[in-house]
Amino acid sequence: VENLLIRLADGAVLTKLGGEYWDTGEMRANRYDLRAAWSPDSRPVIEVASSRWDSDSFAYYRIDGATAAKLDLRALVEPVMTARLPPRNRQGNSFRVREDLPVTLDARGRASFTAMLYVPKGETSNDYKVAVNVRTQGGKPSAQVVSLRRARPD
Repeated sequence: VENLLIRLADGAVLTKLGGEYWDTGEMRANRYDLRAAWSPDSRPVIEVASSRWDSDSFAYYRIDGATAAKLDLRALVEPVMTARLPPRNRQGNSFRVREDLPVTLDARGRASFTAMLYVPKGETSNDYKVAVNVRTQGGKPSAQVVSLRRARPD
């Protein structure tokens, strides 16, 4: 299964996404989810592709002509969240962007979302409201976490 970012005007494939979700209309992937959060100008998009326990792909794509540059947001955010946990609780966690809460991306490149670190089938979850600023220079996106605060799990 390949999830692709396709330009609708001409059908050009801009990039392959990281998730493995599929839906034929009659059947769909069990315990998989794929969501996109578009910026107002429809050039950047954030992909959240989740399986049963994790957000397997959490990435920012910047569309520029016939290509899309990728920035791995999970690789940026997960270590910052993990560092906030007590050392004894840093191993064995799954990372998941909350699918029941919105992921937003504004025109200036500020992404906001809620993500969690948790042990599957455990009773506790470490939820964080996160804000990331994304900048693009020379066609290459980069980002930094600008806000990370604990959120109460629902």
